[in-house]
Amino acid sequence: LVTRFFGATAIASSFSGEATDGTFQLLNPLRRLAAGQHVGTDFQFFHGPLVLLLHWPIFRLAPGLWSVELQRWVLPPFALVLSMGLFWRAMLGGWGRTLVALAITSSVIAGSMLSFLAYPLYSELGLRATMPELIAAVVAGYDMRSSKAAAMLGVLLACSYLAGYEQGLAMAGALLILGTTRFLAARTAAARRRIACRGVALACSTAVTAITLALVIARSSRGAIELLSWPITMLAPFQNATFGSPPNA
Repeated sequence: LVTRFFGATAIASSFSGEATDGTFQLLNPLRRLAAGQHVGTDFQFFHGPLVLLLHWPIFRLAPGLWSVELQRWVLPPFALVLSMGLFWRAMLGGWGRTLVALAITSSVIAGSMLSFLAYPLYSELGLRATMPELIAAVVAGYDMRSSKAAAMLGVLLACSYLAGYEQGLAMAGALLILGTTRFLAARTAAARRRIACRGVALACSTAVTAITLALVIARSSRGAIELLSWPITMLAPFQNATFGSPPNA
């Protein structure tokens, strides 16, 4: 991570990228935020508004191309290591085993075709894949054994949708399949009722969190509706846009 940080400063200082490589897909929307506009109400950001807002604090302090490019190269590897660490902690239970598993996983990723997860490219995939990893960590650690755990999972699911539309939809589908399978496999009516209650808690928590965040981000009811529905009504038909290609935000 230290090596990646210093490498990121060098890349940002000698930026020579193209307009389609992702930098301007962040720079232009960040400049819109600086001008007082709001995502959803005044413009859309197809990677997910939380990805954009994650870059906003540093851009607010140091506006310009350099800070955007620096963040693009620094945030993905840090987010990847953090999310993997939390996942392995939930899976293995102890920090010693977690660090060993994290070191092995990081080495495999760095030396394989999966290394793109630590690079920004033009789709910000490393950042957008962070929330699904956190959801997997919650499922592994709590296994939705209570409505409280299901509600916490709903908060993460809503954040996953707003931090990477297709990842959020994929995780919602995966949780739906998991819950349906467990419901059908349950042998008693009481077990089925418990699973159904957890599913309701998950759905309600997801909806309330998503609507609340959309209203806070868009600052208007119309913008919130656009923010939540745009990926399905407008973005989904354009496959290239779904995977991070132009049109620019």
